[in-house]
Amino acid sequence: MGANDQQSEHQTSGMIHVFSGLGQAGVNGLTVDRRIRPKWGRRLYGLVSGQRPPIERPSESRLFVDGVLLDLKREKYRPAAWGRFVVASSIRSLEQIAEHERASVEIVGIFAMLTILRGARVRAAVACLLAITHLGLLGDRRSIGLANAFSLLRAGLPFRRWAVLVAVCTDLADGVVARRAGPTAFGSYADPLADLAFWTAVARRGRIGSLDRLAILSLWTVPAAAIMAGYSVAGRSIDYPRPVIVRRASAIAQALLTFRLILRVDNQEEGFTRLDGRGSFRSATGRRSAART
Repeated sequence: MGANDQQSEHQTSGMIHVFSGLGQAGVNGLTVDRRIRPKWGRRLYGLVSGQRPPIERPSESRLFVDGVLLDLKREKYRPAAWGRFVVASSIRSLEQIAEHERASVEIVGIFAMLTILRGARVRAAVACLLAITHLGLLGDRRSIGLANAFSLLRAGLPFRRWAVLVAVCTDLADGVVARRAGPTAFGSYADPLADLAFWTAVARRGRIGSLDRLAILSLWTVPAAAIMAGYSVAGRSIDYPRPVIVRRASAIAQALLTFRLILRVDNQEEGFTRLDGRGSFRSATGRRSAART
């Protein structure tokens, strides 16, 4: 081997080492190659490139999902294929309900309580159905756990002004509990489902600005639609990326939206605006006082 060949091989191996080093931003984005300067650049690189751990689905659940999605794709999503998909999924769900009786009772109990408290009945019923048909994600666990209970509670919160504050608090609580008890595949599904259910309801019914509505659609609705489309196109379950920066952006957006919705002031009457868009809190109080007199 000549000197030029040795020099070329040395340069190539050096470049490979550099690029492999740059890819060492670990799962939580904390391990960043020291070659990146300055210090703020390393932090920014770790924030942007950091990934949360992939969702570890139970093997039996993944095999079932891959099988029914592959059948749908092979049949080109014809109505008959959708019929078989619904039948197979229903049978699978009933089997998992029988296997996870305690978790089923917990889910139904949470949404029944929300209905009694005059929560969003349709939204709670849909969220309950989606949760109870995905019990296979629990694997060997028999209970949904406290973290998932917080998530499901958020999905069916009543449409009131204080609900946005409760939504943020439950989101923080389920994150803290999940980190201590260990994340689950069911939790990775239930948490974004709850955010999607609640915040899209706020975007649809709340008296909010177009910028707030765009933020909600960008952070929750669009990603959910993209994941569903990815499943359909691939014909199997996919391990989609879970960037840390998206999770942090979601937390910041929820805090800002909560602040704006709770402390929003009606410029015309100088009173707090109700979340459901029926006028200001002050004007509603005035109407009740006038009715008494």
